[in-house]
Amino acid sequence: MLMQVGIQVLEAIAVLEGCMLAKQQGINDVVIECDSKETIFYLQSSIENGSWEAHPTLQKIMNSAEFFNLHRWYCGS
Repeated sequence: MLMQVGIQVLEAIAVLEGCMLAKQQGINDVVIECDSKETIFYLQSSIENGSWEAHPTLQKIMNSAEFFNLHRWYCGS
């Protein structure tokens, strides 16, 4: 059975995958770019204001971002 998920959830998953890959490769200095203005907004301000579906993934992103020396959130669109 396929689950229907929103764009914000998919964008957040993509950001999380990138963070996990950078961490696995030992890359500490990163710029995180995403096409979703909403995802970047919630990561920069307050993830509690994001969609409830994306909240667990946004929290994982914030937890993994603590690993990095320098991280900036950037919206590429």
